Amino acid sequence: MKKQNRDLDPFHKALKMILSELGKAEEKFPTFPDDLIHAVGIMTEEAGEAMREAIDWEYPKEQNAPAEVLDRLAMETAQTGAMAIRTLVKVLEFWDRQTVSHETRGE
Repeated sequence: MKKQNRDLDPFHKALKMILSELGKAEEKFPTFPDDLIHAVGIMTEEAGEAMREAIDWEYPKEQNAPAEVLDRLAMETAQTGAMAIRTLVKVLEFWDRQTVSHETRGE
């Protein structure tokens, strides 16, 4: 983890990491799915990667150094947060342009 992040409290450190990952993701993948199933799928994929690191933390393997596992878990969790923001933005975009309720959409 970068030295400048060590001076922040955990909440602000987490936000800084999430926003950093968000910037990287938007640069690498400027578009994000317009359908909510795929948007949530991307977020879920990141959460699954975080879960894998959490499992490695709780059930250590000899080749995994604890600090490396925590670094990877922090990064995957920050990436999940970044994808949660991108997904929430899509949800809000749908909400803003919704002209009919979800219940009447299929009629």
